[in-house]
Amino acid sequence: MKLIATNIKNTLVDDQNHFDYQKFQKIMDQMKSKGIHFVVISSDNYPHLLRFFNSIDGQISFVCENGAQVVKNGVVLKNHLVDYLTCQRVFKYLSKDDQLFGANIILSGKNNAYTNLKASDPKFKQQKQFYDYLQHVPDITAVFDQIYRIHLEWQSGDDATRIQLINHHFPDLRAVSNINGGIDIITEDSSREDGLKALQASFKVNDAEVAILSSDDNDQNFLNQFSNGISTKNQSIDGLDQINQLIK
Repeated sequence: MKLIATNIKNTLVDDQNHFDYQKFQKIMDQMKSKGIHFVVISSDNYPHLLRFFNSIDGQISFVCENGAQVVKNGVVLKNHLVDYLTCQRVFKYLSKDDQLFGANIILSGKNNAYTNLKASDPKFKQQKQFYDYLQHVPDITAVFDQIYRIHLEWQSGDDATRIQLINHHFPDLRAVSNINGGIDIITEDSSREDGLKALQASFKVNDAEVAILSSDDNDQNFLNQFSNGISTKNQSIDGLDQINQLIK
């Protein structure tokens, strides 16, 4: 085993969102002694992930933003950006389609995360746990930044149908589910799978030397590519214990 990749929700943290930092630090120490690379695959942005693992001693690589950004031990390997004009096309489409109208929007950018949610809105406070630098902007269409991901949420309705609508209308983009709710729009050449492949190539690690554990729907299709691909979705088994078994 040369590389272990996991998502966070229901793998590194439990149903109550509790993360056993001491237990994970011991695992990191073991992986370091054995030369095993550790990768986190997440829809979250890089600043949030850095803060989450701030107290952990050891090198961690990240597939962030549902694949739009890849960071190897603190060095950015890939950035896939949704450019300004493409954002405008998305905004226009959202305003005209009855099934997409009225979305709460978050733009996950290089310098900040921006939203049309007002700071007094309870949903703004909920989203703050995923975006460390979230700020309300009066006009979301006027944001100028390097945008990795457009996040959308609605009060009700079927997100699976919305994903199909967006992917059909924008062949140059990819709409995917977010494990914390809602939809993420990234560039068509972005994916969690490709992000992991980029890290494998950089570390010179083949599929047989990889273990991946994930509860995220976006990872379920490519878990079978790995002999040690483990779905932690709907499992009561502790994800950290499973990692311990893999590195023994």
